Order: sequence, then structure tokens, then C-alpha cells
Amino acid sequence: MVRRYIDIMIYKYMSFEQFVGLVEMQCSYLTRIDKWSDCAEGVILSMLLGGVGQKVTEEIRQVFFSIKSNIFAQCWVNVAEESDAMWRLYASGGGVRIAADEQLIKDTISSQHEKAYTVLGLSEVWYSDQVNLIKGLSLACIDETLIRWAVSLKRKAFEYEKECRFIVCDSTMVDFLKNTNIPTTQKIKQLKLLHNHRYEHIPYRFPLEAISEVVLAPGCKTYQKNVFKPYCDNHNLNGKISILY
Repeated sequence: MVRRYIDIMIYKYMSFEQFVGLVEMQCSYLTRIDKWSDCAEGVILSMLLGGVGQKVTEEIRQVFFSIKSNIFAQCWVNVAEESDAMWRLYASGGGVRIAADEQLIKDTISSQHEKAYTVLGLSEVWYSDQVNLIKGLSLACIDETLIRWAVSLKRKAFEYEKECRFIVCDSTMVDFLKNTNIPTTQKIKQLKLLHNHRYEHIPYRFPLEAISEVVLAPGCKTYQKNVFKPYCDNHNLNGKISILY
């Protein structure tokens, strides 16, 4: 019997085709954040790289550039209530929303990539247009907490998304940041070498047993309604049709 976690539920909107692909392949992935197409992402890191709002040395900018290309994330939603905006944004033309156990997904990612990558955990996204960067930023200030904060900031206009995200870092980078015995100059040199991680995605086996519910989008296509429930039943998934409107 596979253990089911019931602590924290997270939600993900996707197209019907993406859902079928997830179930059939049982595979998902985290994306390197410098490859995200959303211009609203990475506000903090972009400001640091550009030196906006404070004096940042060229070395620190180069370090953050290396850090940004070694961080991977996957976005979810932490609100149980359905969102019309999210349906339209991520599942227009018909789609689904899955509910899944956060802990089981985190454990799965950790167990499959425990040596190469460090899972920083699930972080709620913070929405704000007012950002006060740390004055006098030095390499000693850059740690896992700052990285999670930087990756989890988005403009306030996107607050309706109520996102949370799994954040994963290259373990070599995390080890360097933690090691206080390495001189700053050497640490900067080593971090520069980590620039441009060779992979754009980190795949992981998605545990279907983590899915507690699958909701079919309101206003979905007739053929999707016809195949949705039988498909869910065949894969032992709890399928429902949205009654949002």
C-alpha cells in the first residue's frame, strides 16, 4: 500500500492534453528560472543583476547571474477554491485542475535527485511592487533564505494567482554558499564556473498516488466531458466536473 499524505494540498491548472500526458508518462519537471518566459518573474534577481536600487559590485552581479542559472522551480496554487482567472489563463479551451499532496511530491523530487540537487522546499509567492533591497549586499548575505525570497517575489498585479512553488538548487552551489571556510574571492571564482547549468529542466517521476482530485474545467468541450470520467476511473483518479458556473 502506497502511503498517502494529507497534510497540505496544492493545486495545478493545465490543459486537457497536459493532464493526459502527465498521467500516461507519469513524469513532470522543474524549469530553470532564467528560462521562464514570464517577464514578471525573478524581479529581485533582475534588480540585483542590474544594480537597481542599491550599489552592487560587478562581482556580486556575476554571482547572482550564476545563481539564477542554477535554480529550478515548479509553480502550483495553494488555494482550494477554483479561480475563473486561472481557468482562463492556464486551461482555456478546456482543461483540468489537479489537487495533490505537497509532501509526497517534495519527497519524490528529493529522493530522485538527492545528490545532484538540493530541494529548498515549497515557498509561497509574495506579491509586491515595493522592494527594499538589502543595502551593502555582500556574498556573506547570499544564502538559501535569500534565494527562496528572491525566487518567490512577483509583481502585485499577479496576486490573483496565489502561487506557491517548489524550489530546487544545484547542490554544488548550495554547498559553496554554506561553506564559511572558503575565502570570498575563491567562492566568487567557483560560483562563476557554475554559470549556465547544462540542463534547462529537471524531470522527476510524478507520483499519481499524490493526486486526490481532478476537476474538469467549466465550459469544457463535449468530447472532453465524454471521456473525462471513464479516463479518471481507469486510472483510479477521483474525477469531477467543475460547477463554478
